[in-house]
Amino acid sequence: MPDIDEIYELRESIKGWPVEDAGTLKQASEMILGSPYWNIPQDTYIRLDKNETYSLLAVYGKGRVSTSKRYMVVNIDFLENSRRIS
Repeated sequence: MPDIDEIYELRESIKGWPVEDAGTLKQASEMILGSPYWNIPQDTYIRLDKNETYSLLAVYGKGRVSTSKRYMVVNIDFLENSRRIS
């Protein structure tokens, strides 16, 4: 399974949960209670945290990690629809 801090390019939109300001999967999990899936756009992401099922992603661009655009996604969906770029 890929490691934290690796950067990926999402090749097509997938479903996930927007979790702005979440710094850990625990915080992200608390934010999504009762929330529907949203489309996560094609973009470049850095993996901030992970467990066996989920990853916490942040938008990554121009050498910076976004503090406002973060998403929790299912690992298998993310890995099947992205490619590692670093």
